[in-house]
Amino acid sequence: MLPSLSEIAPGKPLYQSVKELRIEDLLPRRSVKVNIGEIARFLSDKVVLVTGKGGSIGGELCNQLSSFPLKKLILLGKGENSLFILSRS
Repeated sequence: MLPSLSEIAPGKPLYQSVKELRIEDLLPRRSVKVNIGEIARFLSDKVVLVTGKGGSIGGELCNQLSSFPLKKLILLGKGENSLFILSRS
């Protein structure tokens, strides 16, 4: 991550001012802590429907939900291509 112009010291090589990028740097808010055990108990033996499975957020949500003891996970997408590709993997 590059520093602002005011943070660049004169005579100091730019590569020495570059900082490691963290995921927190990309979010315009504080991180949210979740209780995975509580979520697992809440979803245990339930049928869960996820819409938008073909998108990146829906896909990641399904990946994370698949680790919970669900009764059934139903995926719903706008087009059939994303779900077809998923069924083949």
